[in-house]
Amino acid sequence: MPTAPPCAVSSVARAGWLLLLAVMVLVTALPAVGCRAPDPAPRVEAIAAPYRFSVAAWELAHLPPRIGGWINPADDAEARDTAPVELYFDLGRQLRAAEYHLARVCAGAASGDAASLEEAIDDIMRQRTALAPEVTAVIEAQITAVLLDLGMGNDHRSLTPPPGFVMEAPPGLLIVSPRESIRTLETITLKQQIGDPDREAIEAQVDALGVVSLVLDLGGIGTTYPAFVTDRGGLAFTVATALEEWLHQYLVFKPLGQRYAAYLLGLNRDHDVATLNETFAGIVSEEIRDLVLARFYGGRAAPAPRDPAAFDFDAAMRQTRRTVDTMLAAGEVDRAEAYMFQRRDYLEAQGYYLRKLNQAYFAFHGRYADAPSSVDPLGDELRAFRAEFGEISEFIAVVAALQSRDELHRLMAGG
Repeated sequence: MPTAPPCAVSSVARAGWLLLLAVMVLVTALPAVGCRAPDPAPRVEAIAAPYRFSVAAWELAHLPPRIGGWINPADDAEARDTAPVELYFDLGRQLRAAEYHLARVCAGAASGDAASLEEAIDDIMRQRTALAPEVTAVIEAQITAVLLDLGMGNDHRSLTPPPGFVMEAPPGLLIVSPRESIRTLETITLKQQIGDPDREAIEAQVDALGVVSLVLDLGGIGTTYPAFVTDRGGLAFTVATALEEWLHQYLVFKPLGQRYAAYLLGLNRDHDVATLNETFAGIVSEEIRDLVLARFYGGRAAPAPRDPAAFDFDAAMRQTRRTVDTMLAAGEVDRAEAYMFQRRDYLEAQGYYLRKLNQAYFAFHGRYADAPSSVDPLGDELRAFRAEFGEISEFIAVVAALQSRDELHRLMAGG
């Protein structure tokens, strides 16, 4: 059989993309995702129904223009064109400064013309909207170049699926937890940019069922193709998030991702496999992000090291989680909820605003063992395991083949 040219899309790759899209549609279209409690679930679904995000409608609008990119992938010249990217994120810094100034003017804490500031904000947003498609194409090409150099491509030197994302507000997420423990009962994907009054209304109705809920904004979501990445982040965040969502899509074709997809579809209750998948994708995406930034931006966009004298948000969140766990284990639910309310106010006084801090917040962020609100040692375990490998592609191949956390521990023990 003749070898296909590098830009050709094989029938296997096409079938793989179709499988990926089918999983995405199922995950988002099902009434609920994750481990479900039988009693409040139908009522939660009814409350969320008017706000549900339709992945099928979104794909119909966004997928067709992407098909050409699968057949004719970006070249290295596009990856090297960093000017629009740097302009876009510079405009983002200007936007945040203008919004901050406007908020202070409206609060009477600063002088200035609110109308002029609003006009400037609108102008910056128009410029960013116009630049966004070009910027995403450049970053996708940069990510592709680095992943291929790491050996992540197939025999035709292409990626399945190709990295693809849009920069706009991702769908929201409704998280439901029991009051007496930190555990995910349900997650439901909601429409983009739900206002605070609607969030509060959803949460109040769900909480009235005797559970605890939270409507969250997300930085990115990979249950669509292309994936969502928020347009409010900086360059380092955007690259890392685009990589993380691509990794989730890539893993759908590997045992670990298939186990996670089964979890999301409610076909198994192995919460550890969700934590393993999310934590692994987060750790790997940060390492590859640094390679992208070093290659195309001289590393100057990488996050700055934490100032040791600054308030340690990570330590504060871990302390909060441990204290809440202790209180809930002792059956002191009311005390734990009062404590979380106080800690939310304390964090805000330190410059970290959380709209709500409750059991649902910790249930969601507990999936990410490398997150500050997690007390799961898996993040440290995976980083230690990573140190046993030279190339990150080797680490990815080994972990992607796992089907459980126990398998990871056996490998780490040399079994």
